[in-house]
Amino acid sequence: MPVNRIAVVTHALSGLLTTVAGLLVTARLAAAVPSIGEDWLLTLPRPCPFPRKWLRNPFLKQKNTL
Repeated sequence: MPVNRIAVVTHALSGLLTTVAGLLVTARLAAAVPSIGEDWLLTLPRPCPFPRKWLRNPFLKQKNTL
């Protein structure tokens, strides 16, 4: 296995184990409140003023390349 692949697998495993640990702590403390994020929603005052063509990446001009 190359070093890059080992680093990616290690980071993914670390994130997975951290998620499991967080879920276990939340379940043990019974601290999960379903309505905790209701007032965190952001409202947009108006739609995005930029045309769709401005949001495209100008560096990806070549199609079907790797």
